[in-house]
Amino acid sequence: MEQLKPAFETNNIPVVFSIGDEYVPVFAVALKSIIACSSEENHYDILILDTDISEAHKRDLGGLLGNHDNFSLRYVSVLPYLASWDIRTYSYIPVRTYYRLLIPQLFTSYDKVLYLDADLVVCQDIATLFATDIGEAYIAAVSDPDFLGQLRLIHMDTFSYATKDLGLENPFAYVQAGVMLFNVTALNRHEIGPEFLKASECGYRYADQDVLNQVCQHHVHVLSPIWNVLTDYKHLRVRHIISHAPKEVYAAYLDARKHPAIIHYAGSVKPWTVRKAYDFGNRFWEYAKDSPWFEVLRKQQKGTIKSRYRETVADLANFLLPYGSIRREKIKHIFKKLKKRAY
Repeated sequence: MEQLKPAFETNNIPVVFSIGDEYVPVFAVALKSIIACSSEENHYDILILDTDISEAHKRDLGGLLGNHDNFSLRYVSVLPYLASWDIRTYSYIPVRTYYRLLIPQLFTSYDKVLYLDADLVVCQDIATLFATDIGEAYIAAVSDPDFLGQLRLIHMDTFSYATKDLGLENPFAYVQAGVMLFNVTALNRHEIGPEFLKASECGYRYADQDVLNQVCQHHVHVLSPIWNVLTDYKHLRVRHIISHAPKEVYAAYLDARKHPAIIHYAGSVKPWTVRKAYDFGNRFWEYAKDSPWFEVLRKQQKGTIKSRYRETVADLANFLLPYGSIRREKIKHIFKKLKKRAY
């Protein structure tokens, strides 16, 4: 395949996303935030790993760029790679999250690229983040305070999972993959791309994030936590999980919340899926209000009484039976037995 070239000759800042057609309204908000915080001195090379985005959506997204000549928006098809790629994932994790593992193969003409999840808003110029010197590290990312909190919870098996299943020598070095700098040159020099694809066939609990942490351990540059501030919800994540992370990680997370450079709405609950006030939700709606998909997002947020009931039940279940906990697995095992008996 013909290798993609940088869109601009100078100050080219490649920013990669991986989204499906249904996620375009959310991505539009992230794009608007990047534009709002951009500098005319830099050139922003926005690249979307794509399999199914409609032409109509592509036209509307292009319209968001307006007169910003220092922005380019292109689509990179990953379909040629999927036929021979045996991705193992859980039903609640979209396959497209794995597409970022193709970055070393897709962007050989770039030295480094910035990858961003679509469920976030940018509060500072990402050119500053991209300019970070990460040396010979394969990737650069922020420590994951949620995962590190789980490691220290006795009712969860996260530590055992990290050491035995993932083979991490230092689980407390685990990073969050929603905001990540890829050192394409170093990854290809050490032929890491094929290792990513092989590891993705293992069906790990946290999908490609586990793959990246496993394959790149000992070769990670840790970024300031301001570049990936995970949001809270009903004080469950911060109070019951992140607060158990190592003291320095927890303190850094709380400080980063005061002046976030990127706000990441990670998890199953988003500003556009709940009716109540959401952590940093005002920042999301600030950029969403002028989007062509504002009404679509608002309609999705309103939902129905039934969906709000399911949301409340799900919150309670996830609190009492956290993902990865031993008791959650036991309950799942019991339900499987009951289901077999019913048939």
